[in-house]
Amino acid sequence: MAYYKIKDGVCAIPGGTTKIVDSAFSDLEWMDGKELKSVIIPDTVTSVGNCAFFQCENLESIALPNGLKEIGEYAFYGCKKITSIIIPNSVTKIGQAAFECCENLKTITMPASITELGISQFYYCYALEKIFVPANMVGFYEQLFDDTGAFMHNIPEIVAI
Repeated sequence: MAYYKIKDGVCAIPGGTTKIVDSAFSDLEWMDGKELKSVIIPDTVTSVGNCAFFQCENLESIALPNGLKEIGEYAFYGCKKITSIIIPNSVTKIGQAAFECCENLKTITMPASITELGISQFYYCYALEKIFVPANMVGFYEQLFDDTGAFMHNIPEIVAI
């Protein structure tokens, strides 16, 4: 298991890291996800593992790197303080429930590169208002979200950018 240092609520993933391993910040006695407020991820990271930030309830911000290709299942499940996230154009796969229970997530920007999207992506994201997608992909995302059962309770506006 990887060990990441947190100082003043911030974790800087070491340069050269290529994957944030499964459950890296979830269910750890030494941290319990309570201290983590922000994560800095180097451009070398291509994968965020399953449950990597599972229930990191105080995580407020995370900038995903441009080289990222895959976001694992339940990767950001229960990250209650995240309000906005931008998925880089390099991402092709987002696993099941990756953003489920992100109660304060208001906006998300999706790329044109997605080829695989797991089910129940935005269940219990009560604050979700808008999903920004490339203009030529609006129909694709509307169908994709319908096919994957991405939403529960509220259906946000899909906005072309």
